[in-house]
Formats: sequence, structure tokens, C-alpha cells
Amino acid sequence: MRQFEHLPKGAKYQLFDDIRYTNHVGIDFYHRYKEDIALFAELGFTTFNTTISWARVYPHGVEGGVNQEGVEFYRNVFKECRKYGIDPVITLYKYDEPVYLEETYGDWTNREMIHQFVELQGYVLVI
Repeated sequence: MRQFEHLPKGAKYQLFDDIRYTNHVGIDFYHRYKEDIALFAELGFTTFNTTISWARVYPHGVEGGVNQEGVEFYRNVFKECRKYGIDPVITLYKYDEPVYLEETYGDWTNREMIHQFVELQGYVLVI
């Protein structure tokens, strides 16, 4: 069963650059992580809980290859954490599988999704 069955048959998920999506505005950690981690250290934090986004690492599944820019982002975040003596606590999945996988394999009832996740976790352990 598809998550968005209300979409017309053949419709694809798409975001448009010229539309402002209010639900996409947040703390902007992606661009401000150095400043945020410095603030965490100033507040005395010794751990930082974050999720490695499956969609950022493998946006088109294993067969689409690794998104090196996404991997470098996480490496830089972890490097910044180490700089301040902060230990990252990592979550590998928080309901953010790539849209490509949703469209191609459906959901977790398809065993290929499990294979894709196993490949993800094997790769991110070396980040």
C-alpha cells in the first residue's frame, strides 16, 4: 500500500524551487551546524543525538550509489563534535526512507527495503 494513495495514478512527488514550503523552514542545522555545535559545547553538552538521513546518503537506493556530498556533511558534523568533546549518538532510521524507494518498492512489506536498509547501515558505520 502506498503512503499517498490519494495522488492520481502516475503522479510523482516533486518540490518546486520557486515555492516556499513553510514546513521546510526550521533551525537550518545543515548550514549552521558549526555554530549550533559550538553552542552545545558552551551549554556543557557531552552528547548530541542526530539521525543520519537515509535519503541524504542513498537518495536513489543502493543501485543509485552514494551521495558523497551527504556523506561529507556527516563527516564534517562528527568532526565538529569531536572538536568540542561531544559524542554523537546516531539514529539510522527515523521514517525518512528515500522517495525513490517508496515509489520503487512500496514499503517495509517488500523485503528489498530490508536489503536496502542493511546496505545503508553497513555503509554509514564507516562514515
